[in-house]
Amino acid sequence: MQVIILQDVSNVGRKFEEVEVANGYGSNYLIPNGLAQVATDETRKRYAAQSEAAEAERQSESEDLVAALQKIEGGSITIKVANVGDQGQLFAGIYPKDIAKAINDEFGVGVTASDIERTQPISKVGKEEIEIKILEEVTPFTVVVEQGSVAESIDQDIDEEDLEDDDGEADEYDEV
Repeated sequence: MQVIILQDVSNVGRKFEEVEVANGYGSNYLIPNGLAQVATDETRKRYAAQSEAAEAERQSESEDLVAALQKIEGGSITIKVANVGDQGQLFAGIYPKDIAKAINDEFGVGVTASDIERTQPISKVGKEEIEIKILEEVTPFTVVVEQGSVAESIDQDIDEEDLEDDDGEADEYDEV
């Protein structure tokens, strides 16, 4: 089945591209979800001009992303966390969204969490090598995790209240 993709679909095609897909995939998933339309002469004419504009926009974005990758290639960032255990384990992992935010804050580029090739969060203090993949280009990057004060640490969605025991009574978990 020939369809015109209406928005980028991973492993299928980019916006306004005409692609061949399995009949069931096209008629049961892509078309009902508004991701594609059947490619007819009428739809081809309708999306031809939009396709050219989208291609020019993609080219511009591509150039911007390549410049951003060159800016961060081989670079590193330091992320400080306040809540660290005795042996360097973190109480809350550092996820790709946290890494992306730190990179964007430091370098002013548009890295997203999905661009970071990492399946597990960082869970220990130390140096971690990660890869950033944008437009099939893979760039090595280093993340250094250090213990810091609460004021300079990243927000890890841990409530300080959960870590404090302010009832004034000794509990079974309190050191005596």
